Amino acid sequence: ATAVSATQINLAWENVAGETGYEIQKSSNATTGFVAITSVAANVTTYIDASATGHTTFYYRVLSLGLGGAKSAPSLVASATTPNRAPSIT
Repeated sequence: ATAVSATQINLAWENVAGETGYEIQKSSNATTGFVAITSVAANVTTYIDASATGHTTFYYRVLSLGLGGAKSAPSLVASATTPNRAPSIT
């Protein structure tokens, strides 16, 4: 996971042979509270989280999906901390 701005974190993972898609989960805690934020299609190995907020650490994990809705065990947890948002002068 890589924070590229105060509001964006980019995720990337290795493809799993035979998967039908991936579920991306997010939490504000490294060990608990993970919730699914989206699913992506088969062979897609990146996701851009554009809902991040500044000066915050987010934790992510990915599960591969199989036929009939089967899910793998989650990946290892990856984290990224967004920088502070720049002030807005009006």
